[in-house]
Amino acid sequence: PARSAASQRTTLSIIGPNLAVAGTLSSESDIVVHGQVAQGITCRVATIGETGVVGGEIVARSVRLLGRCDGPVRAQTAVVGQTAKLGGDLTCGGDVDVMGDVTGDITGQTITVQSGARVHGAVHGQAVHVQGTIHGNIEALDVTIAATAVIVGNITHNTIAIEKGAVHKGLRP
Repeated sequence: PARSAASQRTTLSIIGPNLAVAGTLSSESDIVVHGQVAQGITCRVATIGETGVVGGEIVARSVRLLGRCDGPVRAQTAVVGQTAKLGGDLTCGGDVDVMGDVTGDITGQTITVQSGARVHGAVHGQAVHVQGTIHGNIEALDVTIAATAVIVGNITHNTIAIEKGAVHKGLRP
């Protein structure tokens, strides 16, 4: 049977800034967190606002992190905003855009570490574009390093482009 227009609409659950959830949140739709979730979140689209804090794993089709997550993130696509702090691995089947701080390994198809972003962990992808700082090894088919980039770690690649002014300090085995 065909679904009604009302049942096809995406519902949205919002955890306000004065709300703390002691357990795990699970939904088939979207979740926005401005408060605190002590454990993890599983949903379709997860948005963690600037005041939001998640204490465990986030599993979603798409994740937009502006606040803090103290666990791993698994998604198809992810954006780690300028104000975000991720303390766990980030694993994506698609694109990853990092503008904030990540302490953990990042895996995805196309990974962009924007100017001002900081990653403390390994980065694995098909294509990796670095404009910010990475303290960890990079493994990718294609690597692009901008003049603003600072990389402390080894780079394994098929092709690489490095702009003048970029800093790379490889590590000895």
